[in-house]
Amino acid sequence: AVSWAAIFLSPFIYIGNYAGDSQVHLIYGLHASQGAFFEFNLGEKSPGVTSPGYMLFIAFLFKTSPDILVPAIIKASNLMFWYGLILLVYLTAKSLFRDGRWALAAAVTAGLLPGSVYNSTIGMENGIFAFVVFLWVYLAVRWSWFSTIPGASPSIRTEVTMGIILGLSCWLRPEGFIVAAIALSYR
Repeated sequence: AVSWAAIFLSPFIYIGNYAGDSQVHLIYGLHASQGAFFEFNLGEKSPGVTSPGYMLFIAFLFKTSPDILVPAIIKASNLMFWYGLILLVYLTAKSLFRDGRWALAAAVTAGLLPGSVYNSTIGMENGIFAFVVFLWVYLAVRWSWFSTIPGASPSIRTEVTMGIILGLSCWLRPEGFIVAAIALSYR
């Protein structure tokens, strides 16, 4: 109970922090919501966006919410994805170790790493990317995607779902291409 409380409360240490790069994302997202994709300065295309998917997410928020609320909505989204990530770490560890105690230890360890908590909750896409990658790992374990048993190949639906998740990871962070390359190389 103490560990879960610590995991739940630790992101609130950084509740007032909003990274400089997050502010850059806000500007790109605002301009994208106005149809000016990949423009930090209006009228000037710029390759400064490392996360087109996150830019589009923020653009959607600017289109559907009052502008003044968008940073708070982003922080709340970061927090929800952070909690989801910790849950996925727990579920993945439980599937792999088949022991709730080891799964709890993995989740507590992941949930209390200060750098991860900070980077996942300061308005950036990092926690969302980690959530998507861990979702892929969890489903890969659960659906026996790593199975080397001859003739035990996953269904088309499984392959399409896994591909979509890997593709989404690429839209969120450039490192998604590395994750996808490793996954497909293994495949």
